[in-house]
Amino acid sequence: MWYRTAFGHTGQAQTLEEWLDPARLQPDYMPKGFRLGPGPIEGHEFGLKLDHNDKEALIAFLKTL
Repeated sequence: MWYRTAFGHTGQAQTLEEWLDPARLQPDYMPKGFRLGPGPIEGHEFGLKLDHNDKEALIAFLKTL
């Protein structure tokens, strides 16, 4: 996943950091990846409630895949 730049089914999230940001679920969110307009990036919520250190560790691990 280290070379990927689009996450989610439509590629709306540009980075893993954006994908794991709970703000992406807000109705007025502006996606940084492929934009279909303002609105939430829907998808699973796994990882959104991790603390900062755990989120960084998860992202570091995913980037090794």
